[in-house]
Amino acid sequence: MRYYTTKPMTGGVLFKCVYCEHTVTTPDFDEAKGNRRTQAAAAIHQHAKELHANQVRAAESIKPGCYGVV
Repeated sequence: MRYYTTKPMTGGVLFKCVYCEHTVTTPDFDEAKGNRRTQAAAAIHQHAKELHANQVRAAESIKPGCYGVV
């Protein structure tokens, strides 16, 4: 389950939370600490898990291909 959408931007990629307006960009991260895209994805994933726990749990409980029917 992806908790974000991505959009190319000048100088990097914008990651936006699917549950709110929170965003991070690849230039926000230090390349010396690893791949910036990986760091941005991890940060937005962590944001979703911490701030939108109920929505994340509900989304994870739906099996792929079931479209909400379990």
